Amino acid sequence: PMPLRVAPAGAGQYELIDGFKRFERWRGRGLEQVPVVLEAPRDKTDQMVALLEANRPPKTLSAMDEARVVWSLRHEQGLGPKTIASVLGRKPHWVYGRLTLAEQLCEPLQRKVDEGSLRPTLAHALCGLGADDQPEVASAIEQHRLNTAQAKALIKAYLLAETRPQRRQLLQDPLGILQ
Repeated sequence: PMPLRVAPAGAGQYELIDGFKRFERWRGRGLEQVPVVLEAPRDKTDQMVALLEANRPPKTLSAMDEARVVWSLRHEQGLGPKTIASVLGRKPHWVYGRLTLAEQLCEPLQRKVDEGSLRPTLAHALCGLGADDQPEVASAIEQHRLNTAQAKALIKAYLLAETRPQRRQLLQDPLGILQ
C-alpha cells in the first residue's frame, strides 16, 4: 500500500494529509508503525488545500468534509469566499454552497451527507429550513421516496405552510398534496 502523506503540525505533532482510510485500516489491525512520506512544513491554508487536492479524484472526501475545510479557511484563516475559490480552484458559488452546508445544516443531516445517504443538492435545499425542521422533512422525503424535484417542492410547500397542522399534513402525505 501507498504510504500516508503527513506534514509537521508543530510541537512534535504531524497532520495527516492523505491516507485517512489506510490509516484507519492499519489502526484497526493494531499496527503501531506505518509507512509515511513527510512533506515540507506548510501553513494551515496550504495544508487544507493539499488535503482537498489529495482527495480529488477519486473522491474520498464527502461534501461535508469539503464544507468543513471551506468553513475553516473562512472562519479560522480569515479568507474571503473569492480568495477561497481561487486557492481551491473552484467557483465562488461552490464555496458559498459549501459554507451553507457547514453553517446551516443540522448535525444529524451532516452525518448523513458524510455517510453518502443524503446528497449535497438535497442537503443544500434543506438548509433553507430551520435546524429543528430539517430532520423531520428529510425523514419524510426518505420515507415517501421522493425524487429531488419532489423533495424540493415539498421543502418550498413546507416553508409556505402557515400552521403546524398544515406542515404535519404535508409530511404525512407529500405526494397527495403536491400533486
